[in-house]
Amino acid sequence: MTKKKVLFLLATLLPALVLSCKKAGNPVVPDTGAPETGCPQAAVPVAVNTAGVTFNRDTSSEANKFEGGSCVSGSGAPDDLFTFTLSTTTRVQIARSASWAIRIVVRKDSCTGIEVDCHSNTGLSENNLAAGIYYVIVDGDTSADQGTYGIEFKEIP
Repeated sequence: MTKKKVLFLLATLLPALVLSCKKAGNPVVPDTGAPETGCPQAAVPVAVNTAGVTFNRDTSSEANKFEGGSCVSGSGAPDDLFTFTLSTTTRVQIARSASWAIRIVVRKDSCTGIEVDCHSNTGLSENNLAAGIYYVIVDGDTSADQGTYGIEFKEIP
């Protein structure tokens, strides 16, 4: 395929793909499909900003790949994984909602790195986070703790 044809296809198909993602309520983010180094599943990249970035997802089709976290009292729940990078110390708010016992575990430098924060159930959490790479694991206490949830990442000035 020639370079001209590739560019034509990209120019034709990309806007439709972006529009369908936006209509579904999902931010358009790149996903390599490959796990982050040392992580058992690919992380959804998040561009934290003052407007907030919201995801509506479902853990039902995910596997249980993470255990632990100071606020997680059981095991066996399917997980989801997000990542974001901060270039300077930033106050980050993470809001979450679910009809099940949702837990979020924030780790620095890797998905198995030092726990920075852990929160149970729905609500808000805010932390001043130093520059670096962060991973947010969405988890539950038992295999029954799964399903749809919403999560928002927001920079607080």
